[in-house]
Amino acid sequence: MHNRSLFVMRLACLITLTDNQVGFSFERKFHMPAPRKYPPELIERGVQMVAAIRHGDPGRPGVIRQVGELLDIHPEVLRHWVKKADAESEEKAHGVRRETLNLRRLERENAELRRENGILKAAAILFAAEIGRAS
Repeated sequence: MHNRSLFVMRLACLITLTDNQVGFSFERKFHMPAPRKYPPELIERGVQMVAAIRHGDPGRPGVIRQVGELLDIHPEVLRHWVKKADAESEEKAHGVRRETLNLRRLERENAELRRENGILKAAAILFAAEIGRAS
């Protein structure tokens, strides 16, 4: 009897009656996220294990399934987290490449400005010498 009354109380929280419609209108009253089944440390360890195995043996099939079974993680959950980690590492590598290219461009620009500055200094010395001779 207790389970049934608990069920009815929960159902009452989720169901609202509407006067202008026949029957029930289902609405979610509470927006609570689903509880996490796996702790973040376990997911991180699983992703690291998959990466290590793939690095050591790139052609090995079924790595995610094997690691998932070993750590008792559903393979699709682990596959999702591995894809997410791969995308983040690719994005990070792309950012490093972008920074390296930007640094090289700035170094070239700096060298060009130094060269132009040297030319302008030499021209100023020549003009000063000409003005000194003319006076």
